[in-house]
Amino acid sequence: MVLPLVSGVTMAVFLPVNHPAHYAWAKTYKDQSGTFRLWHSVPCHITDCYTTSRELWDRLPQVAHEVIARGLGLTVPEAKETVCWLSSRHDTGKLHPEFAVKAVGDLGPIFEPNIGMVSKAKVRQLAAWKETDPVEKRRIGLIPHGAATTAAMIGWATRNPTVFQNKVAEQSFTHMARAVGGHHGSHITRDGVLHAEKTDKAEDAPWAVLRDAVIEMAPGDVHALPWHKINLRDNPDGAAAIELIAGFTSFADWVASNTDNFPLGNPPSGSATTDHAAYVQKSEALAKKALTVLYPKSNMGTLRIKNYKKLFQHVVGKGQTFRPNALQRCVKHVVEGRSGPTLIVIEALMGWGKTEAALYAQAHLGHRNKYRGCYFGLPTRAAANQLHGRTSQFLGNLGAMTSSTKEGALLCHGLAGLVEKAPKTNLVPSADSPDDPDDPHSFFRGKKKTLMAPYGVGTIDQAMLA
Repeated sequence: MVLPLVSGVTMAVFLPVNHPAHYAWAKTYKDQSGTFRLWHSVPCHITDCYTTSRELWDRLPQVAHEVIARGLGLTVPEAKETVCWLSSRHDTGKLHPEFAVKAVGDLGPIFEPNIGMVSKAKVRQLAAWKETDPVEKRRIGLIPHGAATTAAMIGWATRNPTVFQNKVAEQSFTHMARAVGGHHGSHITRDGVLHAEKTDKAEDAPWAVLRDAVIEMAPGDVHALPWHKINLRDNPDGAAAIELIAGFTSFADWVASNTDNFPLGNPPSGSATTDHAAYVQKSEALAKKALTVLYPKSNMGTLRIKNYKKLFQHVVGKGQTFRPNALQRCVKHVVEGRSGPTLIVIEALMGWGKTEAALYAQAHLGHRNKYRGCYFGLPTRAAANQLHGRTSQFLGNLGAMTSSTKEGALLCHGLAGLVEKAPKTNLVPSADSPDDPDDPHSFFRGKKKTLMAPYGVGTIDQAMLA
């Protein structure tokens, strides 16, 4: 069945309601007693990641669009379609016997239609693996689904060379497949791909058919994307584009994996029938709602940048007027004539107003370049603690507060919990760390997420090691 994509971008094939891929789980949920309750199929999760990626792309600063497009050798609209497709397929590797077998016995009758696709020997292997200690688990090592994703995408490319038209484009696709397959922290290496390819071919054959099906299914159209234009080998901006795509994929996955944003239960319990085309419409609405709260579109480009006096009145208090000194006036003169990425080095003694000068520069450059926010990196956690409140007051004066910055800047370092007021606890279990709808910062407090907050204060080494 051929249907138009809901967002009107292209024509693509949706999976029929009884397609075997709908039996394969991507996300699961158990209650506190350990009883299995709900699950989410691989096609539905891929759909969630696609709709989330499109919403997320529209919230990135223009400079990110330009860097990715330039690195891929595409126009910005072409880059959007390509990156959102890549990001959405990062969990294709969950259609794999060594991932599916993890839930055998838990999913019960829901999984029965596909149970024959997992050998009894594999079930016994998992049973033994579950009983081992953590060190032994690492030694036995079931194939990571990220590596399986990369291997699946590379294999698909090898069988479809006409999509790429040249070897350089096909090799570039391999690099992108390694980036999105590494959405849990590091790119998939060549050895990782070789490890994934060691799967028993006879056992994996029916799963390989399903992996190809979700690569080619809607939403998105892999055959319509401009792969033949991409040349990462000879492009000096290619490496930057790859890193941005990898980070983009991880962020989209974090949002799409949270059950507060995308509730489980697709397909309904005890059934694999899913109206895929109808689910896309539901997913688009959920993605828009989630990112409107977590990552609202930046208002930096529309803000009227105030002068020093209005931005830093809180520094001198009521009844007094903030008057910029010579250093601060110099910075004002420098930034007002610049646009694009800018490096400004200020050397001055303590107490000369370097902080205010830096924040003023950020306000002007952020406005002119339509940046989403800023990260204030300090040498130590103690310095970050001291600057946190001042930065939040500055944001309030600037008018940059949105639903996800109502508390001001997020304190990002590892001991922030001892300084900030502890966030409320959301008691609803989820597949990822739970987020509190009354505390939009809660999503960004999770491990590895703090630097994605629109405004953050932390240490220099956090940014260098991110």
